[in-house]
Amino acid sequence: MSFAICQSSMWDYDDPEIKCGCNLKTPRWTSWTNDSPGMRFHACQKPRRKSCGFFRFIDPPDHTNLLSG
Repeated sequence: MSFAICQSSMWDYDDPEIKCGCNLKTPRWTSWTNDSPGMRFHACQKPRRKSCGFFRFIDPPDHTNLLSG
C-alpha cells in the first residue's frame, strides 16, 4: 500500500529566507493532502533519502484553508 505524504504546489521563494540543516534556502510549499489542505510549509529541498528532514508549517493548525474561501 502506498500513500502521498504531501502533494505540493510549485516552489516559492517569496517568504523570508529560511535555511534547513543542509544550509540551503527552503522553498515554500502548499500541501493539498486531506489532512492539511492549503497549509503552507517550508521543507528541505533535497530528495527524501538525502534530506536533513527539516519541515516547518507556516500556517497555524487552525488556519482557514484556501478551499473554504
